[in-house]
Amino acid sequence: YFENEQNLFPKYENTPNVFYIILDAYAGQYALQEFYNFDNSNFINELNQRNFNVINKSNSNYAFTFLSLPSTLNMKYLDNYERNEISSNMDLTYDMIPDNQVMKNFKQMDYEIVTVSSGWGTTRNFELSDISYCGTFNLIDSSQILVSILDNSIIRSFYAKLFTDDRREKTLCQFDRIPNALDDTEKPFFLFAHIMIPHKPYLFGPNGESLETDTLEVGGIYEKRNFNYIKQLQFANKKTLELIDEILKNSNEPPIIIIQSDHGSEYPEDASKFLKMYEKMHNFNSYHLPYGGESILYDDITPVNSFRLIFNYYFNANYEILEDKSYWSKSNPFDEDGYPQFIDVTEELKLPLDN
Repeated sequence: YFENEQNLFPKYENTPNVFYIILDAYAGQYALQEFYNFDNSNFINELNQRNFNVINKSNSNYAFTFLSLPSTLNMKYLDNYERNEISSNMDLTYDMIPDNQVMKNFKQMDYEIVTVSSGWGTTRNFELSDISYCGTFNLIDSSQILVSILDNSIIRSFYAKLFTDDRREKTLCQFDRIPNALDDTEKPFFLFAHIMIPHKPYLFGPNGESLETDTLEVGGIYEKRNFNYIKQLQFANKKTLELIDEILKNSNEPPIIIIQSDHGSEYPEDASKFLKMYEKMHNFNSYHLPYGGESILYDDITPVNSFRLIFNYYFNANYEILEDKSYWSKSNPFDEDGYPQFIDVTEELKLPLDN
């Protein structure tokens, strides 16, 4: 379901490996400052020193993972389907994550596809994957319905220890195994990792120490702001810098690295609609682009264009660069007839917070 097939081939003799890493619910700098009074500039400076370009006031295209990831991985918006393609139970958007155009494009160029299992929904397993890591954690790969039942049951305290240990190990596995791809294939590769932090449940302190979590679930909205989010974000910063250093040290050729969040942080229940929107859609968006690739970036780039630009610059594609838009919706954006109900909030997000 893509508009045109492209005749893709690497422009550079030293074909770059491509790392695409999603840090779930990682908020942008301005939202962190406004809602948590947290200055994230140390992390951004560290990224800049490693030749990353961080988009200052980045916004996501959608407010929820199951909408933003299919949009990014298929380089398109979700509001331009024919009616009969829309599924009212959201199966279509979920299916678009593992069956995506970005991976198909890399496959076409004989790249290996490397995936790192997240334990969530459709970023657990990818049929297109040639190499897969961290897919052996049984508890968190189980049904979210089961997790919800256990979260509210009298055996929660017993299950919580098993669950949190499992999720901690899964997250550590993801960070640890990503650099292995450099040794595990001779071919150029595209690696996709959806890492479930700093999103709740909050299990890590700034240096990886254990936190007591108030819920086992990953869904839902907070009643109040939980500052353990910042502790887990600091841990994500630490592990991300270690990971980048490992990748750069062990790469024979300069890699492309995109570190992005699917959306911003969660909002308290009593926040106004504008503040909810501002917080949830101010995401994190950064790029390490060799061979002069930083020239393709611009101030308000959104994830829907990330791979259009990369395929154009590095792989001879001629994708149109779409207008950068942000769409707000309910957590279930489809009405009873299956039509998506998206509200264009691109201009609203440019308003000051004291609006």
